[in-house]
Amino acid sequence: GTRSKDGKIQPPQKGIGFLIRLAKRRGLRTKIMPIGIEPQEGFSRDLNFGKEFSIHFGPLLSLEEIENSVKEKQISSGEIVMEEIADLLPAGYSP
Repeated sequence: GTRSKDGKIQPPQKGIGFLIRLAKRRGLRTKIMPIGIEPQEGFSRDLNFGKEFSIHFGPLLSLEEIENSVKEKQISSGEIVMEEIADLLPAGYSP
């Protein structure tokens, strides 16, 4: 994902799907940790001195768990990860 200008969770970027496919092809036992930051609005790449925010860490997801969810839900691996991030944040952040 990326920072959000409107505070809503954005569609997944291609990078996470690429990394998941690469790890699987190479036989790596990689796990993905979804991370959500709130509030999304006003959060920047610069140091955010004086701004309060919370970081929410989700459970580690194995490549097998992600793959099973892709087959079950018929959506991309990036969308699976973004769903997990959405589950970490208050309802107002979902698109």
